[in-house]
Parts: sequence; C-alpha cells; structure tokens
Amino acid sequence: APADAVAAYGEYLRSRGRRKEAMARFQEVNDLWASGGADAPAERVAVVRARFAIMEMDPGFQGQMNATLDILAEPLRRGLPEASVLLADLYRRHDQTEKVPNALRPLLERNPFHVEALVVAARAKEARFESGEAAEFARKALSVDPVHPGAVEVLALLRHGDGDRRGAEEMVRKALAAHPRDRGLLSLAAIPEWLDGRRDAFEEAAKRVLAVDPTCADPFLHTARVLEDRRRFAEAVELSRRAAEVDPSDPEAWFSLGRNLLNLGDEEGAKAALDRAAKADPWRCIFRENFRSVLDELATYATGRTPNFEIRIHRGEDAVLRPLYERALESSYEDLRKRYGFTPETPILAEVFRDAADFSARTLGVPGFGAVGACFGKVVTLDSPGALPPGAFCWRATAHHEMAHVFHLQMTKGRVPRWFTEGLSVHEERLARPSWVRVMDRELASALANGEVHGLLELDGAFRGPSIQWAYYQGGLMCDWLEREFGLPKILEMLRLYGEDLGNEEVVRRALGLSPAEFDASFLRYCGRLVEGWKVRPRWSEGKFKEFRRRSGADPKDLEAHLLFAEACLQRDKAIDAGTALARARAVAPQDPFLTELRGLLQLSGTKAREQGMALLREALAAGRDHYDLRMMLAADAEGAGRLEEAVEHWRKAKLHLPRAQGRADPRRELARVLAAQGKPGEALRELEEMAAIGESDI
Repeated sequence: APADAVAAYGEYLRSRGRRKEAMARFQEVNDLWASGGADAPAERVAVVRARFAIMEMDPGFQGQMNATLDILAEPLRRGLPEASVLLADLYRRHDQTEKVPNALRPLLERNPFHVEALVVAARAKEARFESGEAAEFARKALSVDPVHPGAVEVLALLRHGDGDRRGAEEMVRKALAAHPRDRGLLSLAAIPEWLDGRRDAFEEAAKRVLAVDPTCADPFLHTARVLEDRRRFAEAVELSRRAAEVDPSDPEAWFSLGRNLLNLGDEEGAKAALDRAAKADPWRCIFRENFRSVLDELATYATGRTPNFEIRIHRGEDAVLRPLYERALESSYEDLRKRYGFTPETPILAEVFRDAADFSARTLGVPGFGAVGACFGKVVTLDSPGALPPGAFCWRATAHHEMAHVFHLQMTKGRVPRWFTEGLSVHEERLARPSWVRVMDRELASALANGEVHGLLELDGAFRGPSIQWAYYQGGLMCDWLEREFGLPKILEMLRLYGEDLGNEEVVRRALGLSPAEFDASFLRYCGRLVEGWKVRPRWSEGKFKEFRRRSGADPKDLEAHLLFAEACLQRDKAIDAGTALARARAVAPQDPFLTELRGLLQLSGTKAREQGMALLREALAAGRDHYDLRMMLAADAEGAGRLEEAVEHWRKAKLHLPRAQGRADPRRELARVLAAQGKPGEALRELEEMAAIGESDI
C-alpha cells in the first residue's frame, strides 16, 4: 500500500487506542523509506508523520529528529501544503512556537484560508498566551469549516476560560452533530457536566470518549484546563491524576498535575509530576523546564513563618525585606478579614522574587509575564521591589491587591469571575490608599467617546486581549460604582452567589435586581458622571475613524464629520487626508474654532510651520476652544519662548481639565519644576504633594 495510506491507517489505529498495531504500521512506513521507497514528495510527508509518531511512542527513537526533518526538505521546497502544516505543527509541539509563523507564511500567502494551517497557527498562539490572536485564527478556520474539530476545540476552551459557557457549549454541540466520534469534541462535551456538579453524568461523558479510545485522557485534561482557568485548582489536580491513570505515558497529564500542584503550594509534589512529564515527553517544553528550574531556585530562598503566612524571600534581600513583607501582609490580612467577615485558610504561601523572570516562570512557566503579582488562593507570588527599576510599581499596593484575591478566591471556592476579583482588588487598593489608584482617566474618556466600555458579559474576555490594562481599570471602576450605589453587603452577596457557581447574569439579577443590560446602562451613567467637567480630547478608535471617513465622504455639509475625521487622521499621522477633510470643513464654516485648532495641528505636523501652527492654536483658544491637550501644547510653547507666567497659567488650566493626569503628562510636574526655579519652593512643594497623592510610585 502507498506510504500515505499506511501512515493514515496507523494514525487511525492510534486514535482508537490500538497503539501496538499503530506502531507496526508506522514502522512499515519507516521500513519502506529505509529500503529506498516512498520517495515521492507526498510520500515523504507520510514518512515524516510516521517517524514523528514513532518518536512519541518510543523514547529510543527520539534521536532521529534531525534526520526526519531532512526528509521533509524536498516536499517543503516543492511547496506542498501538508508539508508546511506538518513542519509548523512540529515547531508547535517542540515548543518553538516563534518559528510557526515563518513555516506557515508561504502557504497562508497563497491560501489565507487554509484550514489546517489556521488551526496550527491558533494552537501556537494559544501556547504563547496570545489568546486574542489564537481566537482570530480559529474563527477564520471556522469561517471555512464551521465544525472543524480542531478549531472548535481552541475556541471553545478559550470561551470557557472567558466565562462564555453558552457560546462554548453551542459550538461543541454543532460540531458533534457532524463528528459524533471525535475524541476532542466528546471530551469538550464532558466539561459542562463537571461544572454543573453532575459527577455521574461527567463519568458517562468520559466513558463515551474512552469507548472510542481507551487511552484518551482528554475528557479529564480539557476539564482540568477549564478548572485551572477558573482557579479551581484542587479539582484540576483531581482530574489531572485521573488523566495520568488513563494514560501514564501522556506528558500533558503529568504537566497539568504539576502546574496545579504548584498552584496549591505543593511544590514537592509538583516537582515529582514535572519530572514524570519530562521523562514521558519526546518534545522540549520550555514552560515545564522553567517551572523545574525556578523550583530549584526557590529551594535556596530563606523561609519564615508569621501567624498567617509562610514567606520565602531571596537570601540576598531577606534581611531588608522580610520585616516589611511580614508587616504588610499581616496588616492587609487583618484589614480584609474585618471588611469581608471571612477568615481564609492558612498558612498562605507568599514567594517574593528578586528576579522578575523567576516570578514570571513560577507564575506561568515562561518569562515576560507583564504582571508584578499573582494569586492562586493559598499561594501568592510577587516581584520584590528590586526586581524592576525604581518607580515601576508600588510593591505595597501589589501585596494588598493579591491579598484581596486570597479572600475572593477562598470565599467563592475559586468560582469568582475574573472581572469581579480583579475589579474588587483594584477597588481595595483605592480604599486602602488613594495614591495606589490605577489612573486611566484619559482612556476612560476615549472609551466613552468610542463606545468601547465593556459590558458585564464581555469584560472577562478583555483580560485575555491587548486591552488588559484597561480591563483592570474598568473592573475597578465597576466595583467602585457597585459599592457606592449598592453598598458592601451587596458585594458580599455577589461573592456568595458566585460561590454557588452561578453566572454573571443570575448573580446580578439576584443580588442587584438588574438584568445585564440594566447593569451596563447604569454603569455607563456612572462613568458619564465621572468625566463631567473634564476637557480632554478622545483618542479615536479605528471603528470611529472609519465612521468619520464614511460620513465625511457622504455629505459635504457634515461639518462635524469633516472635523472629527481630520482629528482622527492627525492622530494617525495622515496629514494629507486631514488636509482634505479640513478643506471641506472650511467650505462649510471657515471661522469654526475647532477648525482653527486642527489647522494649527496640521501646520505643526510639518517641520517648517511651527510659528504659524502655534498662532492658530492661540487663535483657537481665544475663540473659545479650551481643553487639556491645547493647554499643554501652549504651555510648552510659552515656556520655550520665556513667557513663564503664561506657561504657568496654561498648566494650571490643564490641571482642571484632566484632574488626575499622571507621569510625564502631569502638568503638576512642570509647575513644580518652573515654580522651584522661580524661587517659590512652597508652591512647588504643593504641586509635588498633589502628584504623590495621585500616584505613589511616580518618582
């Protein structure tokens, strides 16, 4: 039989748990190649598939990696799609996901909708925690094949992680109707049974998978992954153990067990499980190796106990940091215990890392995690103050934030949605000390103008995408509003209801008497009240840019559209398009102050018209235009020209227009500098005190 048919039959046998028979078929393909056969490009691809399968099933064959890749060179040179997909999937499985885009690029340039390539790309992005891009690739694959099992698996697991059970379950139901014996889809169908507490139904669902393939641990692993996403780590450990019992040779079962034991603070058990995973796995896994490495590093840390904590700190920082962290953590614990009326299970393990890469590796298994703290319920991991440059973060606010998570997670048995626990922790920072507040007021004004404030049912998903910092800020605002509008008892009731495993919709209905739509509308009104009196121009979104462009092109008399399109163009350095829009606006209302301001900004976007541009901005101000950005630009120009009193007046007005501006955009910084130079130390000090009251870590 042709090599590709024999390899395909071997893959079928393997998918049905008939591994010994499958190995015989794969060896048959390999023997055919060794005897000089199977040399056609398509057959070479089959040989590589067979040899990769042998590597996974027989550790003694793992030294053949490079020789196997050499076989694939000719099919790749000829541009066989299946060769590109196979190479990309190898990189993904061998933890070289950074190479996947290059491996797939020629194929996707020829066929942007090649389904198998899109699915491999989605899995690679998911492995790198780039969930937004993973979802995009999966959705694109599903636009071609709406029931593709691999694409459904990627997207359904992401939706479960975002709390969108309804969407995940509907996808799986439709795909199963087309692929009723697919192991991955059958495994996904078991997840709701566990989440709803129907253990007998879960066991029946798992049996349906095992009837297809007695060696398939996916019903336990997929459910464990969802539970891990939801921070229900003890249950994830239970199911990971079940997975390892079903298939002791499955490295993912042991890796899942190791990760979740780490999350529970059982580092000895985690290390043993990670070692088993490494022994079983023919592929390199940087996440697993980072976990193992950081556990070795932690073994050298100094460990001490307080009434409620076990604290590990690098020996080089221990003498200085231990007294600070012991006081801080115990203080936060006691304040939050009184506030929530709840006593967590202790001791809580707190690990304070001198190296940010070690913190990231301990938390996720990979360097580059952008956070500075993480909580797993009874385990807290933290960057030490020395892990990042001075001013990068406020270590005390981070410790308090993570301690608040300890309460939320333990009170709800891990069932609290991410938006609520993150929002509450940001809210607790603000209550503990106003200078710890996360200020994204400008982004709030822009989000309101762009219609990009997330609704209750979509906010969890924002924590996986590029707007994660905004998701934290918005979650904090939501919890500010909830306590002001409904009081702390309602927040505690929401935590209780989430602990009963109810979803967002049911929780806000029972606790607040609101539907999600009513919740969203009320929160938007609160946000609107917050920005009353601010004068700051929004940063227009791509959606608004397109809307303004369409309106401007459709109606020559639509002055607002011309002006807003010009403003959006200038924000994108599209000076020619901005000039065209301003010419249209000038034909409608040549004296409009907004037009005058934008003409000035257009002049300033060049290199030779600064004086004309600034003159137009001053003219716009005199005609009634007045906002934060205009004042800051005029202040900088006035200072440069030596008109310091005029600059001071502009900065004082800018403070009123955006009261909590921070960092280099804070007019108080400029006022303090200039006032000190003018011999007015008292006034300069007041500006600095205002800055410190807004942002404690702004050094």
